Amino acid sequence: MFLALYVTLKENTDVEWNSIEEIIYEVIRVVFEENKELNLEFQNEEDREWISQLIRYIFSESRGLENSVIKDLEQFEENFGKYISNELNNKYYSNVAVLINKLVKDNIDKEISLDVLNFNYSINQQDAEAIIKRINRVSLNSWRNIHGTARYFGEEMKPIFGIDMHDILENENASYSGELSEQNYNFNKLPFNDSKVIFTKFFRLLFGNKDNSNIALNKFSSNIDKIIFYGHSLSHADYSYFESIFDMYDIYNIHSKVELDFYYHHVHNPQNSKKLNTENINSRRSSVKNIVNLLTSYGQTLGKENHGENIVNRLILEQRLHVLESPK
Repeated sequence: MFLALYVTLKENTDVEWNSIEEIIYEVIRVVFEENKELNLEFQNEEDREWISQLIRYIFSESRGLENSVIKDLEQFEENFGKYISNELNNKYYSNVAVLINKLVKDNIDKEISLDVLNFNYSINQQDAEAIIKRINRVSLNSWRNIHGTARYFGEEMKPIFGIDMHDILENENASYSGELSEQNYNFNKLPFNDSKVIFTKFFRLLFGNKDNSNIALNKFSSNIDKIIFYGHSLSHADYSYFESIFDMYDIYNIHSKVELDFYYHHVHNPQNSKKLNTENINSRRSSVKNIVNLLTSYGQTLGKENHGENIVNRLILEQRLHVLESPK
């Protein structure tokens, strides 16, 4: 079902394969909410109507509607994992080592300990440990594939996709303020009876983790110098993770020294054509917008007026916010 929807989307739409979670959210809205239409750009309105009707038809007669949609999603995830596994080769792993080395090269004169929260499905912890050993003066403190791995074994989790609780709460006009805690949430406003909750990432992570002690083995360092964002779209679906990390290291605190490095996709070309230069400018502009949206959203969770606007200014003034082109 999810693949059928994707192929009918309008060409050049902002929804790419790595925005599949936006598609998932739209599918479950149509399934579980009455009179809802898909809020995506299609090649034409006929396709929008046809896909909406197809979604309702496929799941309308199902017994245990939630289980039926989950089963369809799990089949998609399994096929995705097989595709990623088939694409992996030795060159890919070598490139990962080169990339990590370049991301930390400014600090290579001292010993570096890395904590990695990996949103990619290709490299598991065993791969990561072997790769890091190739890099001088760099060690691995923790590695967590937050959404599973394509090549999973033991207690590792299969690939999962999911939506963020933000999406449900905003749709319900409820307030959301970051981390799951009694202090930060009004539990009376959390729609736990909403059928869409079982598709949220935190629900699927807890449900899919057979051994929660595995999480405790991957704790981040208490003191860090820098948070690096690379290769992530900064999509709304992952805001909860970022907000939790920002809380953990108290980045708004005036005494904080933690720097934020955001890398955007930059194409390196010795000819430096006019077209390519325009593409890189647009890429940087898009990245800056996403960064501001993320940080402003986080600032609004702090509970004080104007924090949403001030956090970006503070980080800039304290020279703790950097927007960098991807390494060559």
